[in-house]
Order: sequence, then C-alpha cells, then structure tokens
Amino acid sequence: MELAPDILRYGTAEPAEPGETLLVGPLSFTLSATAVRGLAWRGHELLRGIDFVVRDEHWGTYRPQLRLLARRIERDRLQLRLAGEVAEGALAFILEIAASATGELHCRAEAMAQRDFRTNRTGFVVLHPVHEVAGAPVTIAHADGAIERSHFPELVAPHQPFLAIAGIRHEPVPGLVVDCRFAGEVFEMEDQRNWTDASFKTYCRPLAWPFPFTIGAGERVGQAVTVAVDGDAPARPVRAAPTVRSGPRTAETVPAIALALEAGWTAPEPAIPALRALSASSLLARVDLSNDAETALAAAATTAKALGLPLELELVTPDDADLDGLLGEVSRRVRAASLPLRSVVALPAAYLESYQPFGQWPQGASPEVATAAARRAFPGIPVGSGMLTNFAEFNRRPPRPPFDFATHATCAIVHAADDRSVVETLECLPHVFRSARARIGQAGYRLGLVAIGARSNPYGTRTVDNPRQLRIPMAHVDPRQRGLFAAAFAVAATARTAGFAIDRLALAAPCGPFGCIYRRAPWPQPGYDALAASRDVLVFPLYHALRWLARAAGKTRMAVDVDEPGRIAALAFADDAGLSLLLAHLGACRTTVRLPGLRGTARILDEHSALAAICDPDWSVTAAAVPFAQELDLAPWAVARLSVQATA
Repeated sequence: MELAPDILRYGTAEPAEPGETLLVGPLSFTLSATAVRGLAWRGHELLRGIDFVVRDEHWGTYRPQLRLLARRIERDRLQLRLAGEVAEGALAFILEIAASATGELHCRAEAMAQRDFRTNRTGFVVLHPVHEVAGAPVTIAHADGAIERSHFPELVAPHQPFLAIAGIRHEPVPGLVVDCRFAGEVFEMEDQRNWTDASFKTYCRPLAWPFPFTIGAGERVGQAVTVAVDGDAPARPVRAAPTVRSGPRTAETVPAIALALEAGWTAPEPAIPALRALSASSLLARVDLSNDAETALAAAATTAKALGLPLELELVTPDDADLDGLLGEVSRRVRAASLPLRSVVALPAAYLESYQPFGQWPQGASPEVATAAARRAFPGIPVGSGMLTNFAEFNRRPPRPPFDFATHATCAIVHAADDRSVVETLECLPHVFRSARARIGQAGYRLGLVAIGARSNPYGTRTVDNPRQLRIPMAHVDPRQRGLFAAAFAVAATARTAGFAIDRLALAAPCGPFGCIYRRAPWPQPGYDALAASRDVLVFPLYHALRWLARAAGKTRMAVDVDEPGRIAALAFADDAGLSLLLAHLGACRTTVRLPGLRGTARILDEHSALAAICDPDWSVTAAAVPFAQELDLAPWAVARLSVQATA
C-alpha cells in the first residue's frame, strides 16, 4: 500500500494554502486568501503581513468564503477587490488592496453583519517581523496626535508596548523607512513572541475593552491600513542553497527528551517495545488532582513502569484544596508504587487560564503557595515553578524564588495554522528562551510540551474541534503531527535551544493528539487507518526524529552556523564516532544543503523512505545510510542524521 505524498508530508490531503506572489516594481508580496504576506522592497521584508481577520468568541479564526470581484495588475500598479463572508453569511465584507511601484500599499475593508454577530476581533492586523525590528528604533503616532519615539522591545514584552496607535514608522534596513497608518478603529500592539509568533502585531480593538462584543444586524465596520516606503536600499542577495558549517565544542549538552502523558494518551500493549526503544529520559505526566486523580496517577505509574522511565509530575491542584494534605497524599502514592520521581510542578487550576497584565488575577492559592507545598510534600525532589501553558502566561506571571527549575510549554498555532506561519514560530523560539532566561537567571529551565497543536486553550472555553483534519488555529488535533512536517519541526525546535542551557523538553506523547505512535482515534488519520489493518504497530515519522534526538541527549553540542535558518535547522553534537548532525528541511521544495568540508554517511527520512519508516520502528537505526560529500540533497520536510567521517 502506498501513501500519498501530502499524507506523508502533512498527515492530511488538504492542499497547502495557495499563495500568489505579486510584483509591482520593487515592491513584492504574497497574496494568500485575505492576507498580504511578506511585503518586501527589493527583497527586504518590510512587514510580515497585513490581514483582515474575524475571530469567534473563543478566539478561533474563521476561514472566509471568498470570491474575486475585480483584478487589475499592470507593471507599476495593482488593484484587487474581494468579497468574503463567514459563519454562513452572518458577516460579509469587501476587501480592497491597491499597490504601486512607488512603494505604496492601501488596504481597505468594510464589513456588515447580516444578523447579530458575536466576535472577539473583526478587523485588520499588521505584523512587523521580529528578526528585523526587535530592539530597533520606532516612532509611534498616537490617535491624539502625540508622537512617541521609542524602541521595539528587545525581550518579549508581557504587556502591550504601544497603545492608541495611528501610525508606526521604522527603518528595517539602513536608508529604507516604512510608514504604516491606521484608520477606522482604535489600534494597539502586542508582542506576539509570547505565543511564539515571529512578529509584533498591531490590531484592533483594545484588549482592555470587553470581549466578545456584538456587531449588530445591519451595522457596518470600516477600516483602512496604508503603507508607504521612503528611501531605498540595494537589493537583498538571494542564496541559491543554504549552507551549514560546523564549529568547535561548546559547554552545552543536547537537552533530554521526555514523553508527555495525560489521560487518554497511553499506548496499546504492542507499541510498548517501540516506546522503550525510543530511550526517552522521563515520562512527563500531567495529573488533574480534581478529576479522578487516583486513576490518573495509577495510569502514569503503569506507563512509567512499562517504559522503564522515571516520572516527572505536573500536578494541577483544585483552587480551594488543602495543598499540604493533597500533595502529601500524592507523595505517599508515588512512594508506595516505588516509582523513581525526577521532578514535580504543582499549579493551581486557575492558572491554566490567561489573564491580561492589567486584569483581575485569581484570588485563591498562588503558584508560589503551591510550589512551597510541593517542596514540603516531596523533600529532596526538584520542584519547578512557572506555567503549564504558553510563554505568554509565564511572562505575565513569572516564577518567584525559591524554585529548582522554571517551566512553560509552547503551541505553534495560537494565531495562525498555515505551514508558513508554523515554521515562522521556530524563528521566535530563541527570543522566548532569551526572555525566560532574563526572568529566571541561572536556574534550571525545563520545557513542557513543545508542540504544533493546542493542548489547551487558556484564552477561551475550549480548543477547536478538527473533524476534517485541516490546518486550523487552536486545534487540539493537528494533522501534521502524523507527517514529516512534525519530525522536521521537532528537530528544529530542539536545535533552537542552543545557548540557553535548557535541560529537558517534551516533543510528543506516546499516542493521542500529540502522539508519536499510531492508535485508532475518534478523528480520521488518513492513510494510517487503512494501513493499520495489516500492521500491529505503526509509528509516525516524528517517532524516528525523537529516537535520534533522544540518543543525542546529554552529548556535547558543537557550534553550528546556518546561513538560512528559515530553510534549514541544524543540531550538531559529538558522539563516540566523532561529529554528528541532525538536519531538518523546513520547506515544501527540494533543496541542496551545502556542507563545506564535511563527508560521511546520512540516513534520510523523507517522502521516499517514510512508508518504510512508518512500518518499522527500528528504521532509524537499521536503514541504509547513503554517502555524502560537502552537500546533501533534501526533499520537502526531510530530516537527516549525518555521521561525519572527515572534516577539511
């Protein structure tokens, strides 16, 4: 049986979101649905994107039904007019986009509710790319006419850095100034790095205003964004192929790789040998102590024993609990089960939700109170503090000493779920890690589940259902978990930990929405469901990436330089045979990676080898290795393990 290339790459037959690259003189951008993406001047990125978005009352993003009303493209000018609707016509809008070769872009939208429409956000968002502007000077024109000269935040800002915005002026490269103007609503900016988006987002309405709000039947909402380029800059050089260069030993080691676990994520008995062979460092089990804790603890203990792994506990405590009594009972149960316990985090349930820095915070037990109780209940065991959700919550309420390590998780699809946006979150991870380090100093730093999908929704009542297995923001089940995409994402996320002394991270669970091994589920798993009829154990491509990463854990990292980190991620380490590298190709087109001075052999996990790898948990150690000499050809979303036998 064969699996279609898109199933192997993305776990779904849904086509990747189409985009059309448009050129108007030196100005260029990609048009994708309603979004202007990658607005650039002579190849220099000016804005990451401009989009007219409609969010539901759970912060889910609607996919509009669109039709083209008018299109005119000439050498020096462009005009587009689109009609769209969401929620079965509850809200309709007209979007107009005009661009000129002089460096001007005009976006205007008018929406009208056909019936009362509840929404958390309906309007334009403008994204400034973090790589070009973090820490750089910026001039803000405020709605009252005041001018503020400041800087984009260098570290991730927990609050809105700029409010009541009418205009933003910045210089992405010397000599090239971009002026962005807003009309029709009150705009403000947030630092989207809090959610690993690689951008500063200017949006409406202010978050201090009540939401959701209602656009009444017949009510019209109109907004405009205008961008103007002033000055010029030489064209940005385009590299034909990315280059990876290895460097000297560092003082850092590759972080340990844990498996995450909660109720419903356990593996069937035939998959246990494959999970043992993964050689994970620990089982990171989350237990909600307000919901049948005895069963959850027993399941975690059974899984840990079956896999031969020490246990790390993330304990969610009821807000009104007697923490000493409750955690003391958990401690007694762990000791009675003779389980090796490596760490504990205790967090009141109220802190699974998100709170604005200026908003009302929970009145019950604080994270510090829960951490202190855990230290009393588990003497001699490292006790962590932080958040079990995203960095946004950690950044707004950072851990307060004493604690042995800090922790938080990440989700790649909080605001957008297309492939390009998910890959861009990897660019943001070093910003997150640097900002966390500024908060916690030299304390231990252990990441929870670093994933594409949404484990929970701190910003609404639930995650988004995904029965059709599409690319949807805040979806609990993301189809790419089953594809090569997730394998590449995991390697790249681990590579991005370089320089931040991160001790451990979890990249998957045994099974379930974040699993690395197939198990029949309530949602469709195209290709795998049919293949499972003839196989006892199927593993996702991610499994093999984890197996390679787990075997690298604890080994000395080698410095590595990648000149196109948005296209290739690289992790280099020293092992018994010398130098080894893990490469992840972060793109949908085949590419050749230059490896100056490096020769050896490589095992390549790609769409050509993926079916064999899915059917054989030992593929990552038994597959034939191919020789390479100073370059390696990689298919879309490929992951490769290189054993270097010679360096120049």
